[in-house]
Amino acid sequence: MKHLFAKYEYFCVFLFGIIAGTCYVNLVAKYQIALPVFDIYQSTYLTNLADTSVQPKHLLLYVVKLRMRDYLLLWAVQFTAFSGIISGGYILFVGIGAGIFLSYAVIHFGLIGIVIYLLSILPQYIFYGICIYMIFICKKRHGMYAIEPQRSSRSIIILIMISFLMLTLGIYLEAYFNPVLIKWIYGHISF
Repeated sequence: MKHLFAKYEYFCVFLFGIIAGTCYVNLVAKYQIALPVFDIYQSTYLTNLADTSVQPKHLLLYVVKLRMRDYLLLWAVQFTAFSGIISGGYILFVGIGAGIFLSYAVIHFGLIGIVIYLLSILPQYIFYGICIYMIFICKKRHGMYAIEPQRSSRSIIILIMISFLMLTLGIYLEAYFNPVLIKWIYGHISF
């Protein structure tokens, strides 16, 4: 069991984050605490989204700034002694956010909310996931406490190039494809 957890440690941390985010939303709903910041599925937001036109160039610059910050931070910490803690914290944070948004989607739309949530994060998060996986592979192979020590600068460069390509594809899809998909989805939802 310990070997299995070590093999899938980040996936387990991500799932724990989803559970923590879901529990958090359920506690908020139980005590009826209003958190409109997280509630992107409320009808006023969806109505405003349907009436808004997105400028792809401005959205692209915004997404590049956000995603490059995370990308560079994750690469910077991979060769330090704290890489496991910081990487785990990052994955936990992403899981908590996923749990919160997934729960709000289910609260507003029922089980179809799961489909709405998945369609709103796909396909860009497939590429972001591959990018993060490449970064963590580099940590395991070349990091300070490498499990499989392979000190080849060529393989590090290849991993950086593949992860950057995945990041670029994810950014492009998030800036140009996803807004159209989200407007289409929300245009077919009655609220």
